[in-house]
Parts: sequence; structure tokens; C-alpha cells
Amino acid sequence: MSKHLLAGATSGLISAVSLQPLDLIKTRLQQQQRITPVTGIVRGILNNEGGLAALWRGTLPTVIRNVPGVALYFYCLQGMRSSMATMPMFSVQAPPSSSRLSVLPKLSPTGNLLAGAVARVSVGFVLNPFTLLKARFESDLYRNQSIWKGLKDVVEAHGARGLLQGFTASAIRDAPYSGIFVLSYELFKQHASESPKMPHYLIFYIGAAAATVSTLVTQPFDVAKTNMQVHPRQYTSVSQTFISLAKQERGMQAYFDGLSFRLVKKGFSSAISWAVYEMFLRYLTK
Repeated sequence: MSKHLLAGATSGLISAVSLQPLDLIKTRLQQQQRITPVTGIVRGILNNEGGLAALWRGTLPTVIRNVPGVALYFYCLQGMRSSMATMPMFSVQAPPSSSRLSVLPKLSPTGNLLAGAVARVSVGFVLNPFTLLKARFESDLYRNQSIWKGLKDVVEAHGARGLLQGFTASAIRDAPYSGIFVLSYELFKQHASESPKMPHYLIFYIGAAAATVSTLVTQPFDVAKTNMQVHPRQYTSVSQTFISLAKQERGMQAYFDGLSFRLVKKGFSSAISWAVYEMFLRYLTK
């Protein structure tokens, strides 16, 4: 199982660093109280926060969260799927020609959905403090903080439970996102190629397509999660956050703030993560 940790950590590092600017802009779009165009947000970051390097603000907590997070996710997902593959209610008999289409054991659609959801929420709970810091570092409300000072400030202001701010919204977003992603990813792979050696570029496209489906379904919960973590006193629960956002002048449009950037970021992130993961795993298992 160590090879799953190594492959996952490598894919997490590459995707986290390369796509951080998109995540930063998405966070700024979601936290805004008034409508500001993307060009205005980017111009403000470049002019007021240190130039081009400011687009990578929040990279450290992102890396701290994503590298072990992606590694643990793939590790847990592989472990769960291996166990579930022994259960008649989740296992399926795959034809021999498709046995090498995926590095993961074959499961039924329900099994894929459940394994993806449980693995993501379990890892998300463990790493929520760094998810919280990531959202705050990317916002323009918490500046010049170190990782440990950020954690200390949260505990002093809200107690130890404050480290779980936004977890409910994250879980409501991440469970269906990951479940739908794994389900879509495996279904797309089954119909994409008859070759047992699927090329990596095709895995890249399939990952992006599965991420697009999952992102569209879960976008409102991503907006709720960001606002609960950046404005914890204003947004105290998932239901209250949804109601408050709907009452803003933009109405239901607020639920889709940052959607285009999240689609691009999630599409590339999932495409890179899964392509690198499968590439490394195939190399390590030779």
C-alpha cells in the first residue's frame, strides 16, 4: 500500500502548486460581499499584494493539506475498494480484457459511489484544520500569519472545535463530489477504450470530464463551505449560510460564485492527480 501513498503524494504536490492561482481567485470570488469582476480581483492582487507571486498566496497550507490529503485519499480509497471487492453486494465480475483499464479493484456503481464518498470525508475530517487555514490564507482578511499562528488564533477565538469550522459544509460537498467522481471516472474509462493499456492522455481527459460532472452538482456547497470558514461569525450553519446567501442582492447567483474557476481548477486538478497517480502506480508495480 506504500506505493499508493507515494503516487498520491506526488500527484497531490504537482496539482496543488500548479493550480494554486485558480484556487486563490475562486476563494476571492466566493467571499466577496459585492460583485467584483475577475479582472478587478486579479488586478487588485497584483497591485496591492506583492505582484505575481501573490497569486500563490496560501500555497503552503494548500501543500500541507493536499500532499498528505491526496496520498491518504488514494490509500483509503484503495483499501476500501479492495475490502468491498470481496463483498458480493459491491463486487462485479469484470471481463479479462478490462482488468488493466484501472489500477483500482472493480466495484459496482453503488460501491464506487460509497467508496469515494467515505474515503474523501474521512480524510477531510483529519485535515480540516489545514482546509480552514487554506481558505483564510487565500482570502484578503487574514494576512501575515504563519501556519501555527493561524491555528493558534482559531483555537483562541473559537476553542478546539473552531478547527472544524466548515467541516459539515465540506462533508456535504466532498461526499457526493468524490462519490460521483469515482463513479463517473470508472464508467467513462469502461467506455473510452478497448485497449488494456489506456494511454495517460486519455486518463487525463477522463479525469477532467468526471470532475466537471461532480463540480457542477456540488458547487453550492463549496460556496457555503468557503463562507463558513472565512466569515465564521456571520455564517454559523449550513442551512443559515444558504438562506443568508440567497437573501443577498445577487440571490441564487451567489451559489455559483467562482464556478468557472472551480471547474477549471477541479478539472485540471483531478486530471493531473489521477493521470500522475496511475502513471506512478503502473511504474511502481512493474
